[in-house]
Amino acid sequence: DRYNNKTFNFYKTHVISLKSKEILRFLNVKNTFLQKIKEFKIHNEMLLSVSQKLHRKFNPTFIYCFNDEIHLVFAETDLDKELYNGNINKTCSSIATFASVLFTKEFLKQDIDLDFTIIPKYVEFNEGETYEILNYIIWRQNDCLRNNLSTLFRYFEKDDNVKLPEIAHKLTNYEESKFITEQILYGNLVKNEECVHTHLTNEPFNKMFNKFINN
Repeated sequence: DRYNNKTFNFYKTHVISLKSKEILRFLNVKNTFLQKIKEFKIHNEMLLSVSQKLHRKFNPTFIYCFNDEIHLVFAETDLDKELYNGNINKTCSSIATFASVLFTKEFLKQDIDLDFTIIPKYVEFNEGETYEILNYIIWRQNDCLRNNLSTLFRYFEKDDNVKLPEIAHKLTNYEESKFITEQILYGNLVKNEECVHTHLTNEPFNKMFNKFINN
């Protein structure tokens, strides 16, 4: 009873993250470069569909998603808007369960039979440190950029010791790199019905903070 009744701190903002090792493993299956680009496109369409439905149901401030990760950002500290009165266990379980149902439907549309689990986790940020939410999402976005660029680079070269800026530069030497989209590199930033694909460091920090968190 003591653990199941634990609640989010009313004075702290939080992010609930959903991840699935099985979905990531499925996405990392090796095939041709162009087929991988196509799979990224289809998978991102699925991610967007799931994230937009999650947004409508649970009303987070915004959602960031890529590959097997969905991060629901709750940047408001309004007790009246807290899901399940802030109960952590119920909130995480409900969001993960709903996401699992949505993903199952999306996979069935693509005739994909995949057994998977979705694991929810949460992180809270100290009072007065709401800006750390954006730093957290930037960290995950950098991981998206690094992982997906490295995955695509291995289709042309097998050197795992090449640093990210050099990978990005070397990829431009290959004609196929023109099919790499910003969505693949930066993931999806979903706020209400709008979705953008941009690196959060492309604009001043305060501008991005106001656009996705304060607005």
